[in-house]
Amino acid sequence: MSKSKPPLVRLAEMTPGQSGDFFAQLAERARAARRDGKAFFTCRFRDPERTATFMVWSDGGWFERCETEWREGAFYKVRGTYHEHPTYGAQIDIENIRPVNDDDKNAGFNLLEWIEHTRYDVETLFQELWSLAETQIDDVPLRRLVMTILDKQKSQLKQVPATQRHFFPFAGGLLEHVVSVTNTCLHLADKYVAAYADLQPPINRDLVVAGAILHDIGRTVEFNEDMASPQPTVPGRLFGPWF
Repeated sequence: MSKSKPPLVRLAEMTPGQSGDFFAQLAERARAARRDGKAFFTCRFRDPERTATFMVWSDGGWFERCETEWREGAFYKVRGTYHEHPTYGAQIDIENIRPVNDDDKNAGFNLLEWIEHTRYDVETLFQELWSLAETQIDDVPLRRLVMTILDKQKSQLKQVPATQRHFFPFAGGLLEHVVSVTNTCLHLADKYVAAYADLQPPINRDLVVAGAILHDIGRTVEFNEDMASPQPTVPGRLFGPWF
């Protein structure tokens, strides 16, 4: 008879002695040596609410994989048992471990729960931006151009920050920023179109909206696809100052 899978649980909700499968991020992997010179790793796995330690000894079964494969900041599906040591606190014993994959999304893994991210739903934000392009740009060729670019870059637009450190420096930050700027520009365009109705040439409202939507679109190629720790790409390093 095949052994049944343990239940999928949250690390933060496990009680001492409980075993199960859970998702965790490897927050720390520190190498050190005992007095006899034998190496070991102190690994700290975390979910959004709890951090637990796993000691990897050189004569144990996980040392080689820990040394060569495990990566700080990466996310894993872990099968293990939770313990609470009276001195060292939360601990886990690992039975099995593998990197998180696409199938885990269907099982409830959502990266946005683990990292700083926009407070708004990114699908709703993108739909709002799409609707602004679709309904507020009257010029058909310009509208098609803007919507084609949005469609091509939507995946990155939903996940990259606006900047790494200065403003909206979190997942989905670029999209939140662009929606905010577009709504502000639309408000100002309508205000000044009405205030300066005799201006020649008149304010081109379509160009204002299109420019607002696309003003930072280059940042979708400036950063890589690592939502947990986005880094500038080679094109981003070359052209980033212009974005």
